[in-house]
Amino acid sequence: MTVIPKIDERDRAEILEELKVLASQYVPELKDGNNVGFAVLQVFAYMVDEVITRLNKVPKKNFVAFLKMFETEPTPAQPARIPKQFDSNEEMLENVLFPAETQVETSANEDEQARFIDKVTNIDAVQSAIDTEKAEDIFEKTSKRLQHNGRAVTTEDYEWLAKEASRDVARAKCLPNLNDSGEEESGCVSVIIVPKGREDKPRASPELLRIVERYLKSRSPASISSLTVTSPTYLEISVTADLYVTSNDSASNIKLKAIEKLKDFLHPLYGGNKCRGWDFGRIPCNFDVLALLQKIPEVDHVENLSITVKEEKKRTSFVVKNDTNLPTYTMISSGKHQIEVRCVGAR
Repeated sequence: MTVIPKIDERDRAEILEELKVLASQYVPELKDGNNVGFAVLQVFAYMVDEVITRLNKVPKKNFVAFLKMFETEPTPAQPARIPKQFDSNEEMLENVLFPAETQVETSANEDEQARFIDKVTNIDAVQSAIDTEKAEDIFEKTSKRLQHNGRAVTTEDYEWLAKEASRDVARAKCLPNLNDSGEEESGCVSVIIVPKGREDKPRASPELLRIVERYLKSRSPASISSLTVTSPTYLEISVTADLYVTSNDSASNIKLKAIEKLKDFLHPLYGGNKCRGWDFGRIPCNFDVLALLQKIPEVDHVENLSITVKEEKKRTSFVVKNDTNLPTYTMISSGKHQIEVRCVGAR
């Protein structure tokens, strides 16, 4: 992530300390005990801090202006979207046209039924709302765009172009020489994408898969005989552990808290120690999970910890060891956790 430099990195506390040093040299009669003089220094430090704050915005403004030279501007925020199907009732005697992008909202009266509409069905998963694109993200995207120049040559090119195809794409992984059957084949490319979303297993809609696939095919070299865009294979990570506490008074709450922390920690996009999600083929080790559970204030220690991986499309599972490796087309998700809360001293 590129960080836009600041013109002046001093904060208010640093400015005030500098003023005290200068005051001791030029106004020796001004001491810390001089409440009026010290108050003047604080007010001046506040005013200088405000000036610095505005000054530090100049690089960002210049930076955004520079990006406009490459026809790159921040993508505006988008509300959550979901495709719906409206089924008419017997009262509808003629066709009714709904304009494109018509907004739908629930009625304040749950018993109130929209005229002519008998049923509304969600035909696809909800697409999460998206914030306005940050300047740092635009810079990184623009620098990559200058490198690949709109053509997919390297695996990194395919991954960046997949994210350029739609802002709904959060992650992308390119697997060269892999056909749509998961077998090695020269001249084939498979691209795995994960959409933005808070659900346990974010999956790209058929429409998003088509959008990305068309975008990549139009930018791929003629030597590529087959290009497939698909979703990852999710592996459910289930944790079994005994949490020992000093008192059983809140055992049920501790269990729920532990399961919730595990669920957040194992989210494919927002989990991990830094809440940045997990890379393709990456799996947490026992130490990561142990440290997470031991941070719960009520927990004294953790015993009998084990992590089990269950394949999404198969019924097989295996226990995680230090040398466990996952295929690069997989991504982890939270499974079913078995947490027992016991009192210290009990076995």
